[in-house]
Amino acid sequence: MTQQKVRMLEDRLLYEGWNTLRQLSLEYQHDSGVVQHLQRELYVKSPGAGVLLYNEVNDTVVLVKQFRTPLFYLNEEPMLVEVCAGLLDGEDPETAIKREILEETGYQVDHVDFVMKVFTSPGVVTEYLMLYTANIRDTQRIARGGGLVEEGEEIELIEWPLSLCEEKLMAGEIQDAKTVILLQNLLIKQAKTRHLQKK
Repeated sequence: MTQQKVRMLEDRLLYEGWNTLRQLSLEYQHDSGVVQHLQRELYVKSPGAGVLLYNEVNDTVVLVKQFRTPLFYLNEEPMLVEVCAGLLDGEDPETAIKREILEETGYQVDHVDFVMKVFTSPGVVTEYLMLYTANIRDTQRIARGGGLVEEGEEIELIEWPLSLCEEKLMAGEIQDAKTVILLQNLLIKQAKTRHLQKK
């Protein structure tokens, strides 16, 4: 679909706080030629980045566990296990994610590998995430991590064997989308490598 099928009629600010809520009035032309008026609310949210930290020597991944308000609101377990992530805050994605790695986990990482760009909830939120993986060693942990208290963060570090992560994925016990994507990506790459080695 091209932008020519859609015409903006009105873009109205409804609320501005931690995120921004806007209401759009659009004119959408279907392939049949029918023109439809659409009204949509959307959250304008800054882009972010996430990274899966993989210790190849130990065959483990380093994850974080932290409080998530939407889960609390839904009466779900609010302490969510996920990959290290954060907002870009105007930085380029690689610089931002290296900063987040140090703040949240205490690991200092020189290089990250780009995996993909994903839209987190494109029906209602403008946010997208740049996803990465990074190989780490025990010696690269130079600080305690745990996040920034002034940003309301209290982060627990978790180091799980990759085999356990695979079991938890299969059991549906990992519920954060970016974490599922990055773990599956790593497992697929490893399976492909093993397959090629057998040839």
